[in-house]
Amino acid sequence: MSIQFVKHNPAFLDAGHFLEQVVARRADVAHLLGHLGSCEPIGTVRHLFITGQRGSGKTFVVRRVALAVEQHNVLRSRYYPLFFSEESYSVSSSAEFWLEALFHLARQTANEQFAQTYQALREEVDEERIRQIVLPLLLDFADNQGK
Repeated sequence: MSIQFVKHNPAFLDAGHFLEQVVARRADVAHLLGHLGSCEPIGTVRHLFITGQRGSGKTFVVRRVALAVEQHNVLRSRYYPLFFSEESYSVSSSAEFWLEALFHLARQTANEQFAQTYQALREEVDEERIRQIVLPLLLDFADNQGK
């Protein structure tokens, strides 16, 4: 008999099952959605940095906000939620962050060019080269989406 351990991670649940489990953190989600809704539609960059102890619900809240953005007409017209993995151990610089963003964007959009670029740059050590290639791709995507 084998024992299988299952790691609970809200990112592993499909949207329907995830939303069925939403019973907590409503005030946090409402606060974040209010913040996003108060931003000017185009040209204003505002950042949110969510911190907390392990297991405090950060992934849950961020995923809930991302799903709410996708379901809200005004927010969906302004933002393209890009949901990262719970742990991104490979990210230790801005270049690695942009590369990780490209990976998740390729996965979410099934864009083969993004996937190929990500694969080509995975072993690149020149962080400036990564930034010069990846950041314009991400910004062009955002411009093309109008977000």
